[in-house]
Amino acid sequence: MKVKRQKRGIWSALFFGLFFSLFSPSVSEARGPLISAKSALIISLKDWQPLYDKSSDLRLPMASTTKVMTALLTVEYLQGDESVLIGENATAVPPVKLGLIEGGRYRADDLLYGLLLYSANDAGVALAEKVAGTEERFVGLMNQQARELGAFNTRFNNATGLPGEGQYTTVNDLALILYHALQNEKIVRVMQTRYASIDHNGRKLFLRNKNRLLWECPWTVGGKTGFTRMAGHCYVGEIKNEDNEFIVALLGSKRLWADATALVDYGNKRLTSPREEEITPAPKVKKTTNQTARKIKKGKKAAKKQTAFKSKKTEKKQTAFKSSKATRKQAAFKNKKITKKRVASRSKKIKKTIQQATKKDDKHGA
Repeated sequence: MKVKRQKRGIWSALFFGLFFSLFSPSVSEARGPLISAKSALIISLKDWQPLYDKSSDLRLPMASTTKVMTALLTVEYLQGDESVLIGENATAVPPVKLGLIEGGRYRADDLLYGLLLYSANDAGVALAEKVAGTEERFVGLMNQQARELGAFNTRFNNATGLPGEGQYTTVNDLALILYHALQNEKIVRVMQTRYASIDHNGRKLFLRNKNRLLWECPWTVGGKTGFTRMAGHCYVGEIKNEDNEFIVALLGSKRLWADATALVDYGNKRLTSPREEEITPAPKVKKTTNQTARKIKKGKKAAKKQTAFKSKKTEKKQTAFKSSKATRKQAAFKNKKITKKRVASRSKKIKKTIQQATKKDDKHGA
């Protein structure tokens, strides 16, 4: 019976151990922010060390964060003031798009704003055809550039990030691509723009940047969003202030801005140095306060002793003074009594002598 119970105990321990190892989060993830993204990374730009890592090498679709590479090649091959002729392929792509008109002409920089702020797919195809002649050739340039940058776990098959077979990246590669893209001042300027207007077929088309962190986090250098049903919500962006500089990348999120904000907050906490007040150990402060309290108690005891001693001394003086005063009064009273008795006895003697003298005179006559 004992052997059977031991075997049951061993099997139950193995079962629960396997259960918790499979379904409980790892120690590194439990300490980090709670996010819904399948993969996420916070990486410091000072030493390129990860501050938070959740499946950073997992290959996943990247949606419109693909446009970071499209923009990087665009600014390398085009000056920005070129006229871009819009072809049939650009107008045929599904939304999101600017609604470019086939046969129309647009400035390359206007299309770059539409690509990065509004995430327009037709602008991406139009720029790809301007740079390489066809989107397929442009995709070849994209994959070559990825290998040159060291993003070996990345593969593109279009210039927009629309769903495609065999298209994937990792948050590690995505952070690397954004880092190199933000070395270009034009890309930084465009990504930091909240609102812009471009010339669209003789009228102004107003654009609003989809990167919400530009409003919620003032240290946002730049970033790019992305979403498809297959990829979920995606984001990559750089944060920089006086003390901290890091890149946040996430793929496969269900709640984009909650995840992105949690990662930014966590990165700032990891890199922010503690203040001097926080460094000072608490026990020393408690020790000094105890010492001062003891000194105060000693002072109070000494003061009590001194006051008690003084009161006793004054009481003794007062009693001695009172007793001496009483003895003086008693002595004076006794002295007065004695002198009165002496005066009375003398006066009696004098009276007797006078009476005797008068009797003698009466007998003998005058």
